Amino acid sequence: MRRTGSKDVVKMTRPSLLRSSLVAVLATLLMLPPAWAQSRDALPDIGYSAGTVVSASEEQKIGRMIMRQLRSSGDLVTDPELAEYLQALGSQLSLHAHEGNLSFTFFGIDNPELNAFALPGGFIGVHTGLLLATQNESELAAVLGHEVAHVSQRHLARSAEAAGQNGILVTAAMVAAILVGAATGVDGNALGAAVAVAQGSAAQSRINFTRANEYEADRVGIRFLADAGFDPLAMPSFFETMSRESGAAGSQVPEFFRTHPVTSNRIAESRERALQLGPKRVPSSMQYFIMRERARVLSFESGVAAVRRFEALIDGHPDEASTPTQYGYALALMRAGSADLARPIADRLLAGDEQRVAFHILAAQANLASGNGARGIGLFEQAHRLFPRNTPLTMAYSNALMEVGDAEKAHEIMLDLVNNIPYDEDQIRLLALAAATEGDDANAHYYRSEFHVLRGELFMAVDQLRLALASPRIHDYQIARAEARLEQIRKYLPKSRRPRPTAASGGRQR
Repeated sequence: MRRTGSKDVVKMTRPSLLRSSLVAVLATLLMLPPAWAQSRDALPDIGYSAGTVVSASEEQKIGRMIMRQLRSSGDLVTDPELAEYLQALGSQLSLHAHEGNLSFTFFGIDNPELNAFALPGGFIGVHTGLLLATQNESELAAVLGHEVAHVSQRHLARSAEAAGQNGILVTAAMVAAILVGAATGVDGNALGAAVAVAQGSAAQSRINFTRANEYEADRVGIRFLADAGFDPLAMPSFFETMSRESGAAGSQVPEFFRTHPVTSNRIAESRERALQLGPKRVPSSMQYFIMRERARVLSFESGVAAVRRFEALIDGHPDEASTPTQYGYALALMRAGSADLARPIADRLLAGDEQRVAFHILAAQANLASGNGARGIGLFEQAHRLFPRNTPLTMAYSNALMEVGDAEKAHEIMLDLVNNIPYDEDQIRLLALAAATEGDDANAHYYRSEFHVLRGELFMAVDQLRLALASPRIHDYQIARAEARLEQIRKYLPKSRRPRPTAASGGRQR
């Protein structure tokens, strides 16, 4: 092997991650009947005993399992730049939720519907259609703040307790499929035989929040919004605008309003509360406008269609267009395979703002795709020095390095990234690809086993560890690491299907 031992050491073998990932596979979900017991004027009940039905840690396990189902559905937004922006914006709001050890995860759903939703355990999704419908960052933050409030007030668990539900252990796959179908708009019947156990529309009602919950989420969410520095008036204004536009056009009611019924009383009350908090003019960040254009470009069926849309806006004068429009146009050209036309626009954007990671990535990719590989890699190297361990940048740089034949460097920077961030499936998948492209089979199989652990596919993780142990060029410390991981995983498998003991307990598998 060309690599020294220090590069091979990976810190991914965290018992806490293994335990949370594996237990989530076995976790079952809570079916939530509707409850209308509370008055809309009731204040949040801090002493509510929802923990007697389902604990906060159990909610997190439930949420992680649903997230795996969402990933499998193919509707999750996997674009690293969009994902990072939504997480950063959501984190500004959730910092004010004061939920102890609860970590919030914000993600996008590739769907034109105007919708957002909260899952158990702090997982909050927003459809790209809703992002595109917002006019400023405070409006988008208002929706996320409302969903953060649903989580912080534990509305799912509270609804279950209000209904007196005792039997919370229901088949996990069935309820996950119901929730995924409701979140993504996928027909429940297409999600597998487990959904057939549910009873039609009753399943949908189990994930809808009560009217009292909605009023409470408005009140608490507006406070989060104001505390995070956004305009609290954005919440009633956005709801009112969307409600008015959908009604005036006679169009179908947006999904968000079907799951979060917006009444004139709700809008009026939230406006009154916003005024009490002190409305303020808050300029949207440039990142908001850039990421909104990125979402717009990616929402088109083809790059050609996206280019047509932007060409109509710029009217032959791209250099006179706004910065976000120029970015969207260059990105659309890249999607359409016209990197030579995108490159000068991307270079101009980068020259005008060298502190924006999105411009570094776009310029580097445009130069690479237009045949100027040396400059493209040079731009990535410079950006990586400026923004070390930035997730979207490192992933784009790694892909570029593999494209030009430097898989070893790609492996190195991805390994450094996952050893220093809360990584997910996408980073582990790319790390495994870099190792495999380099020809490092032992590490590639080990990383793939971690990917399967994150997905709850424990038997597949075992298979990858066995392949790692069978690699011809494997070091002793790699053998010890793989065998230790096998021993951890086997504790979570049925006794009848556990792998045989390895060398660590008297019988090495090679």
